Amino acid sequence: MSETARAIVSGVFASVAFLAAYFALTHPPSLPTGHVIVSVVLALGVYVGVFLVLPRRTTLADRLRLALSDGSVAPEEVADMLLAARERIAALRDAGTRLSADLQARVLSLADLADRIVGLLEAEPADFRRVGRLLRRDLTAASEIADRYARLDTAVLDPDRAAEVTRRFQAALSDFERVLQKHQARTYDNELFDLEVRLQMVEQQDRSG
Repeated sequence: MSETARAIVSGVFASVAFLAAYFALTHPPSLPTGHVIVSVVLALGVYVGVFLVLPRRTTLADRLRLALSDGSVAPEEVADMLLAARERIAALRDAGTRLSADLQARVLSLADLADRIVGLLEAEPADFRRVGRLLRRDLTAASEIADRYARLDTAVLDPDRAAEVTRRFQAALSDFERVLQKHQARTYDNELFDLEVRLQMVEQQDRSG
């Protein structure tokens, strides 16, 4: 329901509640049933009116429309990319569960970190332009490489070649870890800046008051 529709419906129920109260005061019901009916109408009117007036919990679509209001990127496109990112993180986790214990711990840790970054992005979609490359390219590459390595039977390879493939896979994980940590650090820097601005506003209000 749009905000305009919410306001109209809220006004209708408030008017009904007002008329019921006015009628009850000017024409007191003679039967107990009348008091019950008036009470129910008043309670319903107040409940629905308050429910409609109270601010709604914003959805991801609402936050995307607000953050991307300049039209540079369609909110639907970003929502699809976030959904795809969740799927890639799930694929990364699945590949991690098929690795040896030491590699499994690294891959699952990276999946957790990626999940936190995507969660922060869903809460603050304005950061999408900075994290877009992570969603489009880096997560896809990490999940595909992890899956390919997990399906690889290193036991049938020449030991030197198997060791080289493992070394390169671990290096790729390290690169991806640095990318994730960089994004997380920038996200926290933005949040810290927002907090400092809000604190400064409160301090100025206290001094002026």
